[in-house]
Formats: sequence, C-alpha cells, structure tokens
Amino acid sequence: MFKSQFNLTAREEEGLLQVCLFVVLLYVKAWFTAPSAPAAPFHDLTFLQKLVAFETVNKKTSELAVKKFCGHLWYLGEELVPMSLFDPAVPTLLKQKIVAAMDDEGDAEQTRRILLKP
Repeated sequence: MFKSQFNLTAREEEGLLQVCLFVVLLYVKAWFTAPSAPAAPFHDLTFLQKLVAFETVNKKTSELAVKKFCGHLWYLGEELVPMSLFDPAVPTLLKQKIVAAMDDEGDAEQTRRILLKP
C-alpha cells in the first residue's frame, strides 16, 4: 500500500517479504496463544513443527528459528507438561499418552526435561 513512498533496494524488498511471510504464516498465532499456560506446551511444540515445515518457504530462516526456539523449551519438564491435560486443543490420544507417561515413575533424582537439538 505504501510501497511508492519508499525507495527499497531489491534485497531490502526481499527481506521485508520474508519477514512478512514469517510473521503472517507462523508468528501471529503463536503470539496470541502464548498467554495461556495450559496451552503453552502443546502450542510450543506445534509451533516448532511449523518452524521446521517453514523450510519450504525459507530454509535459512527456518533453521535459525528452530535453533533459537529449541533453546527456549527449558520449561517443558515433567512438572509443567501435565498442564496440557487442561488444554482442549490437545487430542485425547495424546492426553492418554501423557497420563501413561506420568504413571512411569522413572528415576526420582533426575528431572526429565525435553532436550531438542535442531
């Protein structure tokens, strides 16, 4: 709409297009669903899947975003993941798997966390 008011180089225009694609296709939904604590684990993992799939649009952006986002999943531990049971967006089968995993006592001294590498 305001394109005629700016003198952008081809590189700047392409960069702006890539940022807009990233924001519109991925980030807006993630931003607006972030405040819901019970929905956070499921939404974050869904967002991560979408970041990986974004490589078909822009491989470099996808790789960098996945690498950065993996470093922010530290909170997904065995204490907080069960909050997903209260998220209506989580499929029933997945909730059953979470409950089954909670029944598995494992090592009491080691807190299990999700560690993802890109």
